[in-house]
Amino acid sequence: MDKERLRRFHGIPESTSKADLKVLSRRRFHEKGAKWIAKWSGRISVVFVLIGFFVVLLPTLSKSVRNIIVDVPVVSTVFHDYSTLSGVALVNFFILAFFAVASGLISKNSLGGCLPLGVTYKEVVVLGLYPMTKKEEHAFWINLVYSAFGTTVLLFLPFAILAYFINLGG
Repeated sequence: MDKERLRRFHGIPESTSKADLKVLSRRRFHEKGAKWIAKWSGRISVVFVLIGFFVVLLPTLSKSVRNIIVDVPVVSTVFHDYSTLSGVALVNFFILAFFAVASGLISKNSLGGCLPLGVTYKEVVVLGLYPMTKKEEHAFWINLVYSAFGTTVLLFLPFAILAYFINLGG
């Protein structure tokens, strides 16, 4: 799909705001960040989903795996905190909540108004939806960090919730 059809498909208008030269001078950093997320987020997600399954959920389901996990220092802490929804899991939840609220508050300042849910960072790169003003730049970096966080430890939370309720059931 060409740029114009992609913009119309997602309902993203052309930016009408006056560009800030300081923000435009940092365009290469915006491009690198968006390209990095576009390239690596899928691969990193798969790795962290597997880690979440093998470290958080599987030990809850299997006593033999739990005995192995409990003997490994860092992994046992991750298992305990996530399977009981305490410690690191709560910190991750509050970080998620902070970025969700921040994302919602700054969505009005996002590129072209608000990036629709279906827009991926690959499309951001193709469409060149990089910030042009200071407010857009803040929105861009918050969304980028939220996306990076979402492809890593945030993926442990669904397994943590399942493990927690499995533990409650006995």
